Amino acid sequence: MPLFNNITVIGLGLIGSSIAQAAKKYHAAKTITAFDLNEESINKALELGIIDNGYNNLSDSVKDSQMVIICTPISTYDAIINEIAPKLDKDTIITDVGSVKKSVIDIISPKLKYPENFVPAHPIAGSEKSGLLAGNADLFLDKEFIITPAEKSSSSSITKVDRFWQTLGSNIEIIPPEEHDEIYAKSSHIPHLAAFCYARYIMKNQNISLAKLVENEGDEFAAFVRLAFSNPQMWTDIFLYNKEPIIKNTEKYLLDPSNIIKNNDEIKVLYERIENAANIRANFQKKGHFTKALNKNDISTGIIPLLISCLLIESVEGHPKVGGGFLGMTQVILNPNDAIKQTIQIQIDDYNDKYNQLLCEYEKLLNYIRNADKKNIYSYLSEIK
Repeated sequence: MPLFNNITVIGLGLIGSSIAQAAKKYHAAKTITAFDLNEESINKALELGIIDNGYNNLSDSVKDSQMVIICTPISTYDAIINEIAPKLDKDTIITDVGSVKKSVIDIISPKLKYPENFVPAHPIAGSEKSGLLAGNADLFLDKEFIITPAEKSSSSSITKVDRFWQTLGSNIEIIPPEEHDEIYAKSSHIPHLAAFCYARYIMKNQNISLAKLVENEGDEFAAFVRLAFSNPQMWTDIFLYNKEPIIKNTEKYLLDPSNIIKNNDEIKVLYERIENAANIRANFQKKGHFTKALNKNDISTGIIPLLISCLLIESVEGHPKVGGGFLGMTQVILNPNDAIKQTIQIQIDDYNDKYNQLLCEYEKLLNYIRNADKKNIYSYLSEIK
């Protein structure tokens, strides 16, 4: 028997589409209703049987719904809650899938007549792909699902959200919202920032599109840069709504001036750090099979990806809460060899010059984030595509 008679999914992108498909496949809801501004997406979802009812009017979409799941960029939450809050029944659960939690609670909780029904949450699953057709009913199988209760979230509401996501195949964990935001700044948000900045650096350095570079360099390089193809609007919001932990930890780890190399002793220390990071990374997940490895004789496409992976692994401090994006990006560091030291020794000036170019990209994006410059953040991210 389904857990819910009717749920509403707001937003039919990758996550919303996947929730709808999973809820249907695993009988978590009898009727699946969706809202999306894109009428074509609604019609396609109806045609494919992903949803049972579709609306491009928010108020209509939540009528008689037992649970509403917001699956849109965080910048849309305020307008969504303003419109649907007066329409929600006194027992309607409201939850979300946003990658930032403290800001989301601050946006939503004060606007609800029944704040005890609000359960902030975050599925640790995703893809660089986006849109309705990127959805996958099994996206959440064996993936972590984090519930970060708001101050007024009731135990019964939390239990209902917990059971729903267990039915979709997820493993549930409950942690405070502030702790969540710190953890995922390190294990998800900063890896995305690093991927975006590296992509901007390498495109300028090689004077080539990222897609063409991936084609030339092969599948291990592709795994490292995959996150740079992520949705610019979604990541603009994440960088803004979790900016304090992102800024603090980017400054601490990615902007560390000790990564500039002056002599052979410092090359040795850097290589030892890479080896240590590789050992930590091996405890998370083994390396995938690649047909073409990174070119460790090249600073830009071989050595700098290893350094970035090392810094990201050091930042999580052995913490196991890392998702597929982090694991995919950092698997390039596994099985390091002496070619790394030799390349840096031979090309030490080139290494320092190119690493400084990358630092400039970090600083540029970080300044946009510090200044809450949404337009320039979005422009910076979207130009990669």
